[in-house]
Amino acid sequence: MATRSVHLAGPGWSGPAKAAVVLAVLGVVGFDGVSLLLTHLSTSDSASSGATAAATVIHDHGSLAAAEAAAASAAGAGERVTGMTVDPDGTVHLSVRSSATSLVLRHVHDSWTTVRADASAAWTP
Repeated sequence: MATRSVHLAGPGWSGPAKAAVVLAVLGVVGFDGVSLLLTHLSTSDSASSGATAAATVIHDHGSLAAAEAAAASAAGAGERVTGMTVDPDGTVHLSVRSSATSLVLRHVHDSWTTVRADASAAWTP
């Protein structure tokens, strides 16, 4: 009795085709991962810069509106200040939100591409 081998992959599903699919999947996952990482770093930096700018304005001018404007101007493109509080000693607490560019994650769940960063700063001479 002779045995037959059965191949689940049809003709054309050769080594180069498999490699191309694997590379495409890795490329998409890599793009989303790098985009999320860079967005996190940028948003954290903007929150820190915004809190420092707002603390300086509070110290120099005592104006909450001017401090909010300074914090908003420190936010990068696509980032927005979602909250700011000022302690009696002039310490500013700032929250910034941004959304990462994504090829796949944004279609899976929108909150997976949302990055939030909080920072605090006090005026230092």
